[in-house]
Amino acid sequence: MSAGDPIFATDYALAMLMSKGRPLVRIRQTVSQTIAHATNTPLTFDTEDWDDLGFHSGTTNTDRITPTVAGVYRLSAGCWMAAPGAGVDYTKIRFFFTKNGTAIPPGNQNSPDAAATNTEDAIYASCQAAANGTTDFFQIVINQSNSGTASKGTSVSPVPFQSVFECVYDGPVQ
Repeated sequence: MSAGDPIFATDYALAMLMSKGRPLVRIRQTVSQTIAHATNTPLTFDTEDWDDLGFHSGTTNTDRITPTVAGVYRLSAGCWMAAPGAGVDYTKIRFFFTKNGTAIPPGNQNSPDAAATNTEDAIYASCQAAANGTTDFFQIVINQSNSGTASKGTSVSPVPFQSVFECVYDGPVQ
């Protein structure tokens, strides 16, 4: 916006929002989830640490973050995998972000580097993506190519090891 430009209601609303801090949401998964073989499985989240604008619902589509402000968002996540079952190899597990159910390119996927002998492992990833502020949504998806199932675990002792998904507003689309 430049000097002399008209000010619209949407500009005012965004300015007020930004004066309070950037919109953000941080959600966690506190219960285990089974990941089937060769199936893209969105993680579900049951706990909200921060959600100042209602980007996440704890009852409907709990696998989604749906920003209510248009702009570019920084997505980051960590997924805690439970102890592997027999024949589960962590290097065959992929973790990636989606926008409206489609993988966000390029290269936002990650996989753990641990062999099946480790007791548990974590996967981390981050990327940026734009959202329209109404219908666009983001998810974390896991796909594993072991012959059976793998568990997405949780732990609360001695420290909480839980999957976390964060979405932070970085600014308007340029």
